[in-house]
Amino acid sequence: MGSLRYSPAPGEDRTIVIIWDETDERVRDDPRYWWTEEEVARLRQLDPNIPVTAGRPKGQTLASLREKAEGGRIVWGPFGERMSRVEVFLSLWEDADSERTRFIVAHQRGTPLEERDAPNSLLPPAVEEARQMLRAAIKVGNEEQIAKSREQLTTLFREHGGRKATDLSPWDPERAVEIQPGVFVQDERPGRAQGA
Repeated sequence: MGSLRYSPAPGEDRTIVIIWDETDERVRDDPRYWWTEEEVARLRQLDPNIPVTAGRPKGQTLASLREKAEGGRIVWGPFGERMSRVEVFLSLWEDADSERTRFIVAHQRGTPLEERDAPNSLLPPAVEEARQMLRAAIKVGNEEQIAKSREQLTTLFREHGGRKATDLSPWDPERAVEIQPGVFVQDERPGRAQGA
């Protein structure tokens, strides 16, 4: 695909659907597909009632989606004020094993440019300060300062328990296929061609 970025462009709505087989040995202990103690603990700090358990596979089974489907399609959303709902026909995966096939679904909206510089109260103060330094370097176009600030932000982010999105999700835009506007599917089941 090549032109699809990891994160959506400012203001862009995107739904990503990662399909995988929970019996696939290639991803058996991969934290991008399985809930870890660390990730569950981090999520519970945000919401103590979050319904995830360490050691369990991420995503919903195709069987559970078929139970919720109406007219052969599943509807996700709407997602707050900014994102509309998404409808996907499950017949695309009629050959898949209902119990083993899992769908990890994420809905993203690129932060509008005017909001990128706003303070982020969810970040620890030291991390937010480093993020603001990076934003300032980007504004003036100082490549040396951008690289230095980005490295400092990454270090502080990790020191404060932060994880990069690529550590938590198997999303790979190079392996995705757009099945309808704004909906990208990445099929990671064994024997599947790249993305489809």
